[in-house]
Amino acid sequence: MSDKSTSCPLPPSNFSIDINASNMPLAWRNFKTSLGIYMIANDLEKESDKRKIRSPTRIYLLAKFEDYFTPRVNISVERHKLFNRKQGPDEEIETYATDLKNLSIQCNFEGLADDIVKDIFSWNLNSSCSYIRERILIEKPSSFDAAVSLAKTLRNTRLEAKALSSHEVSVVSRQSRHSRLTKRGQESHSQRSHNRQRSHNRQRSHSRQESLSRHDASSSSQEHQSKQSSKNCSRCGQVHRTKCPAMGVICNNCHKPNHFAKCCRSRHVRFIEENSMGNPNDPYFINSLFTNEISVSQRNPYHITLSINSKNVDFLLDTGADTNILSFNSYKKLNLSLSSLKKSNHKLSTFSGEVLPTVGQCILSVTHNNRVYNVNFHIIDIPCRNIIGRNSCENLKLVKRVHNVQFHESVNVSQLVEYKDLFSGIGCLKDYECHLSMKPDAVPSIDACRRIPFSLLEQLKEELAMLEKDQIITKVEEPTEWVSSIVIASKKNGKLRLCIDPRKLNKAIMRPHYQFPTIDEIKSSLSGTQYFTTLDANKGFYMLKLD
Repeated sequence: MSDKSTSCPLPPSNFSIDINASNMPLAWRNFKTSLGIYMIANDLEKESDKRKIRSPTRIYLLAKFEDYFTPRVNISVERHKLFNRKQGPDEEIETYATDLKNLSIQCNFEGLADDIVKDIFSWNLNSSCSYIRERILIEKPSSFDAAVSLAKTLRNTRLEAKALSSHEVSVVSRQSRHSRLTKRGQESHSQRSHNRQRSHNRQRSHSRQESLSRHDASSSSQEHQSKQSSKNCSRCGQVHRTKCPAMGVICNNCHKPNHFAKCCRSRHVRFIEENSMGNPNDPYFINSLFTNEISVSQRNPYHITLSINSKNVDFLLDTGADTNILSFNSYKKLNLSLSSLKKSNHKLSTFSGEVLPTVGQCILSVTHNNRVYNVNFHIIDIPCRNIIGRNSCENLKLVKRVHNVQFHESVNVSQLVEYKDLFSGIGCLKDYECHLSMKPDAVPSIDACRRIPFSLLEQLKEELAMLEKDQIITKVEEPTEWVSSIVIASKKNGKLRLCIDPRKLNKAIMRPHYQFPTIDEIKSSLSGTQYFTTLDANKGFYMLKLD
């Protein structure tokens, strides 16, 4: 028999490295693993170095083979791959978690690997798994495997709930269809019964129609009269049975008698706008268009007379208008032929959407300040005021655009010095003291002291000292029946606003009742006033003295 120290079983036939393998690092790891298994299986690890390659030499050879077959790993690149690995839109959680685990092997995180992979797993979940991310942040699983297990549980629960919901919807749909069919059958049966009853009633009522014809005629006449009387009057806009209150009244719009301005039928269009950046076929909108003619007494600085074809034409300057308007009556007075009019692709409409009848457009020579300008006009077939729009107002230098306004305030220094007491300090209203009336059954209350943050303590002391110096508050050191807690709020400028919490005190105070005037009453009281001023009651409550 051969001695154990000299005999050794042969390795398997496939115990070799494939030099032509496409993945040499994987082939080397497989060979290294097979070598370790072979040596352990044959109990070669416990033998002396004489039976196997000497230990230092074996370790050296393994290291050399490791360097040859396994390329050097760039840890920065591997970590970049891990941090930027995101879950795909339709990727399963198991595949995503496995890939993260494999990528983390080459990152050399050592003891922090599990925590880092767990965080990346929750960060890079897709948008459809946001509920899993929120649950992981709440539950705070202790390990990566626990986070993956929680994610699987949540996903399966969501799918089961969705399946139950779809089953419930299908059951409700079948029930709804059954109820509709049942209701339809009931309605058809009810309709047949109704038709029979209707035919029977028609035969019974036919005999009474002749006797009721006169009564119906008189009733319809009375109903027509009541409807006529309930309509609003076209002159005053009210419902009345006697004389119209608008009779003899002159309209403020067209200056014609016997109707109010709100019921005036003269065309009165307000606003005009144009989208100059749009299509040439886009509509124009009219800003201020009046149908009544301009009289000399109505002229104002916003009207101007321009010369067109050696004739003077009155125009209204309207910086809110995007086009120029010329009435057809004014166009005929200029003795211009209709052949000079061109078809307009623009639609003129008012702010309310009313379309204005357009005859056409033309370019006319306008003379202003001894200069001639070519201005495009839209001719409309209604009696109205002529308008110079915004662009033409600037081109003809009729208006000037102002981008900013500077205001120089003139201050009389002598008055500030003479009345300096009015411009310093808080002040106090003289000859007036505020009185608080307590309820007879009021029970005094003392609130507990509230803790003040240490960072605000010095500011609080300074504010209290200033209020005491200005005689707004006084220090109370003796016992008192009422004590309210302090409330501190920070202002935008960093200073403190001191208040109290008088909820219990307010319940014991009898409140006076005062009716505040309305805006209309205040406006009426300002009638005939010439001078106005604005007063800023800074810290106005401090100006009221308590008795």
